[in-house]
Amino acid sequence: MRDRSPGAWLAYADEAYLAARLLWFTGIPIESALSAHRALERYFKGYLTASGVRMEGEVGAWGRNLDTMRSVAAAFDETFREESVRARTRGLQALYRELKEPRKGAGEGDVRLSWARVIVPTDDLVAFLRPRVRLDPSAWARTPLNLERHRDGRPNPFRRRALSQHNPHLDTILCTETGRPPLAFRPFEEGWAEAEGAGQDSAGR
Repeated sequence: MRDRSPGAWLAYADEAYLAARLLWFTGIPIESALSAHRALERYFKGYLTASGVRMEGEVGAWGRNLDTMRSVAAAFDETFREESVRARTRGLQALYRELKEPRKGAGEGDVRLSWARVIVPTDDLVAFLRPRVRLDPSAWARTPLNLERHRDGRPNPFRRRALSQHNPHLDTILCTETGRPPLAFRPFEEGWAEAEGAGQDSAGR
């Protein structure tokens, strides 16, 4: 990746986030989970580079650890220290580690993947993180997700449905300016169980 500007990181993140949801709804949950992690890694790097943190090496100064990047981001915004944010980054990082480094004797099929474990916390974190990336208003209008919503001509119905289906944070995610919009995460047990049924009904169709 040659361009490491905040806008470039956000563009790559948008594509990975859309891919995560598309893959889930087409019944490919392992790749969906990996794409979700990739999206959040890139949103974090967009936020951090916009905050003036320098990149180092191909992977970046923070590697691929979401919780490490969350800790760095907390130096610029105290809300990154909130338990609701920390729990989600740690949970998704643990899932990534399970998929990339399976236990001895365990296969990929032994990792428990569910809508509640993959998509719900990803949606929550994208809604929290994406609007905080500092971009000019004109740059926001050109981001892949915003273009997807307002695409003229023949919008791709699969992409649009994957982005919007069972996504309670869609309006927050598709922001048109940088900010810290109010965001209420549902309790894990309540919100994740509710979404679990929705995800099971839709995955694999």
